[in-house]
Amino acid sequence: MLVLLEEVDKQFKMVTISTIVSTSVQSFVDYALWIVGFMIIYYVVKFFVAAEPPSKEELAAEETKNKEWWDNFFEKRKEKKKKEGSAAAEKKDYELRNNLMKGALSRLIDIEKYKGKKILKSLEKNDADGLKEALENANKVRKELISAYKFLRVTGKFTKERRTYIENIRAGVQVAIDKSEEIITYLRATSVKLDDIIEKVKKLREHCAELIENIQDFIDDNKIN
Repeated sequence: MLVLLEEVDKQFKMVTISTIVSTSVQSFVDYALWIVGFMIIYYVVKFFVAAEPPSKEELAAEETKNKEWWDNFFEKRKEKKKKEGSAAAEKKDYELRNNLMKGALSRLIDIEKYKGKKILKSLEKNDADGLKEALENANKVRKELISAYKFLRVTGKFTKERRTYIENIRAGVQVAIDKSEEIITYLRATSVKLDDIIEKVKKLREHCAELIENIQDFIDDNKIN
């Protein structure tokens, strides 16, 4: 009898669980159908209330806008290439000017900053050895000036104004050569007025400083077309 009751209780529990599961599944199916129905209604409504296709005027306006954008885009690219080409040409022109002048410029700087000072220091000794040293340095200055003159070549790649400017610098270097030869002559003389020689050396250094400034203007393209 006890066994029978346990079996009945077991069967009752299984029926109860089955009923609960069935109810849960049905609820899930109902919920899913409700969502599907809502989505169908949503897209049907969206289809019918969607915006109308653009008019011819709107399409034409959009096409004009796109064309203006592309025209602006290509114009900017064209300007960029033009600027890059101009910068490259200016760099090439600068290198040409610099290469032409750097040999003469370096020699004039050496004379104005160093060798000219050496002559003055030698003269400060005010003796035979000092005069000898001054003469040696004066000869070196003359050689440097002649070398600087040879470096200055006029090329057809420059404008007429630039070629004239180079010729004027060459003429200025020739004046410096003449000044150096005059100093050498004074140093070789039997009777030497020290103050006169010192003054001539100072004038030569000043002249070289002016030439350096003129050459630098040419390299930097200042005041010259």
